[in-house]
Amino acid sequence: MATLQYTREYRTYEQIAADFCIHESNLICRSQWIEVTLL
Repeated sequence: MATLQYTREYRTYEQIAADFCIHESNLICRSQWIEVTLL
C-alpha cells in the first residue's frame, strides 16, 4: 500500500512512513524490493 502511495500520489517517503508508523529506511527498502519484483 505504501509503495502505491509513493508511485501514484507522489508523496515523500517521509510522509508515508509517518502514516504507517515505520522507519523511512524500511519503507525505502521494501518499496525497492516491490519495484524490482513486480516490474
